[in-house]
Amino acid sequence: MSKRIIYYFSGTGNSLFVAKNLARALNCPLLPMSMDHDQAESDVVGLVFPVYYAGSHSGIPNIVRSFVSKHQGFAGNYVFAVCTSGYSAGDTIENLSKHIKKSGGKLAAGYVINMSTKSLGTELREKVMMPSQQIFANPAPIQPYQMSSELRTLLDQVAATVRDQRTIKLPYRSIMKKIISTPLRLLMKPVFLSRHRTLAQRKDLPFNELTYYVDNSFVTSAACTGCGICAQVCPVNNIVLIDNIPKWQNHCETCLACYQWCPENAIGGDVTKFNARYHHPAISLKEMLHK
Repeated sequence: MSKRIIYYFSGTGNSLFVAKNLARALNCPLLPMSMDHDQAESDVVGLVFPVYYAGSHSGIPNIVRSFVSKHQGFAGNYVFAVCTSGYSAGDTIENLSKHIKKSGGKLAAGYVINMSTKSLGTELREKVMMPSQQIFANPAPIQPYQMSSELRTLLDQVAATVRDQRTIKLPYRSIMKKIISTPLRLLMKPVFLSRHRTLAQRKDLPFNELTYYVDNSFVTSAACTGCGICAQVCPVNNIVLIDNIPKWQNHCETCLACYQWCPENAIGGDVTKFNARYHHPAISLKEMLHK
């Protein structure tokens, strides 16, 4: 029987929810990418993570790129990936396949799971045309969660593919779609770069490195109790408490876990301007804690 393992990265809990269900279906351990691990003996390796900045950059979070470059378990093993997305994953799977190839492996199966019930047009209008002006905005009410039949079917499909170790056609965008999206992509890249330079208060770094410094724009309100949950939920140990006030340490992944999971809604700032406060209703705070 194959030895399987799944590594995940998650800020809102969406990717953790997907990873948990796959680990249960495949009867395998589940480990966060952010932790230092001994290279586990396995011949099936899974990666589950959210898509970041697919409209203007690679779509792969920095922590995932770093994990892939350092991990020694790709060569000769069956590798699969699942990325969760708000609306479009762009070329994330294709870019990930290239990174895994550089690390001596091959991506045998890749899936994109859209976790949003909103259309692309609605998402863009909300994020670009109508950003929240409340830097300490309250979360929307969390409704009782029930997995949709479509998501359950897709997760069953992923698990079956992995059990059989099938190699499938990866969900690459067609040449025509890439050509059509190129003008928008060329427009978005400088917009995102300019915004991140402002947030990071740095102008001397490429985009991927700027993301580490966007935490310069986080602020806390008087509602902060110094509970330390933000520091505990941060997947990369980027927050320390000084005099019971959170201070960010400039190696941010922009996952916004601190903002999403703060029990007092006391974390905000310009970096959260286009993000409603949300976390997956089926994932508990305890499951997200890294300390």
